[in-house]
Amino acid sequence: ELTQDEEIFLFTLVSFFMSPIQISTPIDKLDEFLLDLVCNEEVIRINQDILADYPKPVKKNDNLYIYKRKLSNGDLAYAFFNISEEVITETVDLGGEFEIFDVWKKEHAGISNVLNCTIPSHGAVVYRISSK
Repeated sequence: ELTQDEEIFLFTLVSFFMSPIQISTPIDKLDEFLLDLVCNEEVIRINQDILADYPKPVKKNDNLYIYKRKLSNGDLAYAFFNISEEVITETVDLGGEFEIFDVWKKEHAGISNVLNCTIPSHGAVVYRISSK
């Protein structure tokens, strides 16, 4: 059985890399967390973006993988994948000031020229970056 962080990791991996979003459980059997996970409109928007730009690696090491995708409206999407047993904190220089939106939390994370994030063990985070 997967933890919530592992469920987010798996769904992020599938959706960010433009695989078809599928579930193998009847929808009426999903708990509130999983229903919210598969119905996250922001994640679905990134998955189905018409530009269909394939994610490009920003950073790879033994425990952390960061990918970036261009979106059709000029925004960028960043996905961070932590495969370690520890929480990882990472900073990415965005090369200018951007509005940052945390896709899984569904909240604005401010305007900045860097992307600071904390990725849980076996977890993933996704940000949508827009020109301000």
